[in-house]
Amino acid sequence: KRQLITWLAGLGYAAASLGYRLATGAASNNYPAQAEDVRCGLRYLRANAATYGIDTTRVAAIGDSAGGHLAMILGTASGVTGLDGTCPYLSQPVDVDATVAFYGPSDLRAGSAFVTFDPWPAESLLGVAPHLNPARATLASPIAHVDPTDGYFLLVHGTADTIVPIASSRLMHAELVAHGVPSTLLEMPGAGHEFAEISQEAWLRTSSCTTIAFLDATIGLP
Repeated sequence: KRQLITWLAGLGYAAASLGYRLATGAASNNYPAQAEDVRCGLRYLRANAATYGIDTTRVAAIGDSAGGHLAMILGTASGVTGLDGTCPYLSQPVDVDATVAFYGPSDLRAGSAFVTFDPWPAESLLGVAPHLNPARATLASPIAHVDPTDGYFLLVHGTADTIVPIASSRLMHAELVAHGVPSTLLEMPGAGHEFAEISQEAWLRTSSCTTIAFLDATIGLP
């Protein structure tokens, strides 16, 4: 994510890439390990805001694919219990003001568009088939945590995505709107999975400019 971070820094934003445990089959790497890691990373940044020159009053989460899923978790689940593990910075808040999610799965529950399309990714993350542990599947589903206190959302998704169906973002957008959360859904006609969040490529101009405009409008300088 160095290119994205460098680009954001050039626009005047302090940016950091939050690492997280990958689903490897080990029980310690099953969800909510990933949420624990990014939430603790965000709390660490807030605890060390003076060192890194961070304005903690304006924070956005950005991610694509699995990172988009975790960005949505940060955007919706700040008050949800069971997502923090042993983080030493629990005195710091974990809410964000804005969320940008590129082609991320929003619902990992049994019967969702993502799980029905291909059950393996959700089972790999959860460590069990979603229908065998509905509580964990719900905990891992950003769409299940939406409430009116959530910050601004921008969802970007390709209409030809063959890994995370675009229904994932369409349903998330509808749920956000239904709860009164300001949400924008940008569909990229003919685009598949894994395109850059911000790029100089001509075909990505719409998503790049929309992302920058969204950040400027929600967390940018007054």
